[in-house]
Amino acid sequence: MVKKFKLYGIGNHNQFNYYIFEKKKEVILTLSEIISELFHTTPLPLETNYQNKKGNHKRKKINYEKKKDWHELFYGDNARADIFFGNKKIFVTLICSNKLRLKFNNKLNLITFNPKTKKWQ
Repeated sequence: MVKKFKLYGIGNHNQFNYYIFEKKKEVILTLSEIISELFHTTPLPLETNYQNKKGNHKRKKINYEKKKDWHELFYGDNARADIFFGNKKIFVTLICSNKLRLKFNNKLNLITFNPKTKKWQ
């Protein structure tokens, strides 16, 4: 069974939805897989290639949890998804058909929960 993760907020307007999630590796990779599956795109890369000072080509794992003020973009099937990396949370926006948003929301419903709200006094 997959461990559920926190969905802090959700909203929509016409063809636009937004979501606010906790910023954890599992969340980021799961969202990337769901978006890439629905939009028929490639998921976020797990490694990057770079050239060291000696000119040798190397590979390095990408740590998305450490990214701040960072943006990743997915295009596909007349749809767009953006993931914005904040300090402690990630923000996801979807611009797509109602059908795709419904599929995304159904998948989220299986793997997310809302944190308990504090009572006003």
